[in-house]
Amino acid sequence: MYISYTVSLLYFYWIILVAFWEFNLQGFALSLYISTIFIVSVALHELGHAAAATCLGYQVRGIVLYPIGGDTVIPVTKSLKHEIIVIFCGPLVNLVLALFASLLLTRA
Repeated sequence: MYISYTVSLLYFYWIILVAFWEFNLQGFALSLYISTIFIVSVALHELGHAAAATCLGYQVRGIVLYPIGGDTVIPVTKSLKHEIIVIFCGPLVNLVLALFASLLLTRA
């Protein structure tokens, strides 16, 4: 997995911006938490695409994370059915994450 240097810059910029805007340690911790959740969710989304492609027999060449998303690099798919499966597995991971988060939040 390759993380673009702009992701790290944006990540640290966001943490510093919110920390100084809030002027307290709680704001810094919250911004660190939110930024980490965002980057991890994008990475898991892309891993969903990669897992589907691997299960269908494609060789995943890499995953690249950008500040506003990511890209799973795979060769051209053999059929439209395979392409649709690979495309929908990323959002499926997000759905599972949302359900998991809602279970955690409703129990708190």
